[in-house]
Amino acid sequence: KLCRAQKPYRTHHCHVCHQCILDMDHHCPWMNNCIGYLNYRYFLLFLFYLTVGCCYIAVITTPYFLHMALAQGFKSHQLKLEPSYDSAMQISFVLSVSCGIAVAILLTMHIYLTLTGQTTIEFYKNRARNARANHCGERFVNIYDKGWRRNWQQIFGNGSPLLSLLPSRRKPPPPAIPFYSFDVPPQSAEREMLLSQSGRHIV
Repeated sequence: KLCRAQKPYRTHHCHVCHQCILDMDHHCPWMNNCIGYLNYRYFLLFLFYLTVGCCYIAVITTPYFLHMALAQGFKSHQLKLEPSYDSAMQISFVLSVSCGIAVAILLTMHIYLTLTGQTTIEFYKNRARNARANHCGERFVNIYDKGWRRNWQQIFGNGSPLLSLLPSRRKPPPPAIPFYSFDVPPQSAEREMLLSQSGRHIV
């Protein structure tokens, strides 16, 4: 909507970065950068590591937090903490739990998007397209969804899923539709033409 330049598939113009982003998912204020084709895997791993870190801190601070919250039910010789240390444990527990829940929800959403072959932008667009298709008695099909396994490999490559969670500087796999191709995919060309002519949502 902001850029009239011819763009490859799944490319959008970021109004913050003022440039077109391949496979754009969103503009992330945490990273102060756009999340797209080149760094989406790093963003997912960032969310995963942050969630694991919050869980670790929450686990190791839970006994101290429960001791301070239920001090009347514990014997004084079980845990002896300095007042400043008590405050640090309380803050660490509260921050790790609250941030961990928020980040875990965000991570879960992006895992779902990865396994269904969608970006955040496409997710909201596809919801509207699916609603219009249902209204017309039709079924919406996401042409980028190649099955959960191939969708995962599209982000992390063909290696082991467990090894995909390790830090890596390897380049992302080639896109499902080459970026240098500007032609309408055969499976959607006729549908897009019918959509523009009739105003109906054809899937």
